[in-house]
Amino acid sequence: MPSNARPASQAGETHQGPASAPVYRLPNETLAKILKLVKDFPDEDPSSRSYRVFTLIHVCRWWREVVLNDPHFWTRIHLARIQVAELFFKLSQTLNVGVMSDLLNVANIDQFLKTITPHEARISALKLHFDGSARRGQVEKVLSNLFSMPLKNLRHLDIDSPRDASYLGLLQVPFTPDRAHLQTLSLRCALIHHDSFIYRGLRRLFISIAMDKKKGSFNTRTTLLLLLECPELEDLVLLNMLNDDIDWSFDSQQSVQPLTVELSRLKRLCLIDQTYEMACLLSCLILPEFTRLSISTSLGDRLPEEDSSLRSRGLPLSGDNLACLSQISSLFLECDATSMSTYLEGRRDDISVLDLSVRWSHRTFQRALSDWLFLARSFLAASVRSFTILTTNTKVRPKDWSTLFQAFPSITSVTIPSRNIKTGSSIYEGFMQVIVAIGGSQAPNDPLIFPQLSELEVCGFRRDQSIYNALTRSLGSRAAKGAPRLKRLILKDVSVGCEEPKYDFSEYSEETIVGRDDIEGNEKKRVGDDSDSYAKEE
Repeated sequence: MPSNARPASQAGETHQGPASAPVYRLPNETLAKILKLVKDFPDEDPSSRSYRVFTLIHVCRWWREVVLNDPHFWTRIHLARIQVAELFFKLSQTLNVGVMSDLLNVANIDQFLKTITPHEARISALKLHFDGSARRGQVEKVLSNLFSMPLKNLRHLDIDSPRDASYLGLLQVPFTPDRAHLQTLSLRCALIHHDSFIYRGLRRLFISIAMDKKKGSFNTRTTLLLLLECPELEDLVLLNMLNDDIDWSFDSQQSVQPLTVELSRLKRLCLIDQTYEMACLLSCLILPEFTRLSISTSLGDRLPEEDSSLRSRGLPLSGDNLACLSQISSLFLECDATSMSTYLEGRRDDISVLDLSVRWSHRTFQRALSDWLFLARSFLAASVRSFTILTTNTKVRPKDWSTLFQAFPSITSVTIPSRNIKTGSSIYEGFMQVIVAIGGSQAPNDPLIFPQLSELEVCGFRRDQSIYNALTRSLGSRAAKGAPRLKRLILKDVSVGCEEPKYDFSEYSEETIVGRDDIEGNEKKRVGDDSDSYAKEE
């Protein structure tokens, strides 16, 4: 806070501010709590800053008394020379201060929006969380009031409501072109109608709809109409957008022709918890700059036997229609491998970064691994350079790891971010076999297991002497015979705060032994890195 800012005096003091009415000053303790989270930002373009949200109300025990009942709250903040750049409203949620009565609802936030002054024009990020009592008309009124305010710098908007509030449907909120300045928009359980200017200029769009089949339909056509309004889109995340009984507007049995949407700048597409029909959306997109695709589902469901092929429903799933997949270089797959073969039909072997996730509870790891290996050999094995496998299933046979890696002869980087690898478990034994295999067999005619592997990362083990003994045996020689190009091994230990000691084998001489003492005490042999190499964008 600048030096010329006037400190808050004792509670109850008043002074004459810009408004004609006397202003009740904040108590010192209240203002101190708020100052912890409100920062004094320089006068720069808000879009150049990372998207950070400061939770003002989480630290204000007197939120109802100080803010909701005091129209001059923001005036005092301005007098304190605090430039409020980002704000988070969490509506109708218990605050993190142990005060159960501090709840906000639609009426409260609508009342609060009426108190906003031109000083709040600096707000660049806003989250609105509506509770289950909110109705469509109320939400539309709040949003209309919001965008009638002088929020010229608002760049990031997050609208949330409970998962059972899908009855909100398509919100009819008027936005004029001069308000079309958002860059990031997150919509959960509600959509703003596609003819609104709110989508113009968006760079990042997150849509999550928990749809009740009996109360409406957010179908692929609705999604495409929204995307038509986003020509500048670079990042698209769709969560739970579709359901199994959608009225497909471009079914071949109907006369309506499918929409085709070109997103010339889209580089990342993330489809989370989608049904199999999301392939239809992909077939309608033209993505010339598309490089990263994430397809994830927590269900891993196959199609019913009576509907084993989407072609029986007349949906466009040929390789030609999925041409948008031909240029991607990074692919994250977390769903049923057999179903995924349709997504990849007709594509080229040009994916260099592959993340596979096999963590189903209803299927053995071996069956899932077998599916993925078939998919990998069929579509991806020739070009994959970087590989990540995530599993929480401990039913892993030691030989599965060798089989898995051998399916990718050109692989150079492997990450196994499994959690809590316990001593004696099958996944632990599998990891031990990987370490031994890296060391290589003494038989001169044995084939190389990892001919191109240069980096291996294993996360989730707990410190155990046998791991370091295996490291000593396998990596203490001049070269790892099973992986002659291995340069770095990264071990993340969950028992010591998930630190990531990294070992660069090019630094070791023939006599160097990598043991427990070296790992814990020899800082010269440790290359520190606090980054999480498996941090995923949602």
